[in-house]
Amino acid sequence: DKYFQNNVDQGMSADNLAERPSIEATYKKEASLSDHLFWQLNLTVDSDADKFIGTCIIGNIQKDGYLGTDLSEIADISQTDEANVERVLKIIQKFEPLGVAARSLQECLMIQARELPKKNLLVENLIEKYLDRLEDRLITKLAAEFKTDLAKILDALNIIRKLTPKPGKIG
Repeated sequence: DKYFQNNVDQGMSADNLAERPSIEATYKKEASLSDHLFWQLNLTVDSDADKFIGTCIIGNIQKDGYLGTDLSEIADISQTDEANVERVLKIIQKFEPLGVAARSLQECLMIQARELPKKNLLVENLIEKYLDRLEDRLITKLAAEFKTDLAKILDALNIIRKLTPKPGKIG
């Protein structure tokens, strides 16, 4: 009896509770979008010049994943030409999440469509030429314009709906 009384956990006093960190403090901090992109940049790009350009691009990506500045501004800051900025931008746009650093919805969706496991030219054409008409639900007219059946247009639209319009807002 005496053994159990001396070895039973008496619980924690209020003083001990105050000394321990909160449960929130023990969780691992989630990496931000920019942290994730910087990590990928460091794994992908070798030259310091390209890393600096990439850093400037990533620093101008908004929370929704879109690039929030003109390439000319990044070129000025990086002391390079827009062709170099565009080249590094194309590398970053293939990072996860796919389509990040796009400058428009159309560019974002095209980046993702081009990386689909199965190439689908109908999906790419719909995004490239008819994105504004997809909202109007003119599906029968699109089928006539593409000289294809309605089912193929509907399949392509389903693929487009599964793409991520705001790649920075994942999770």
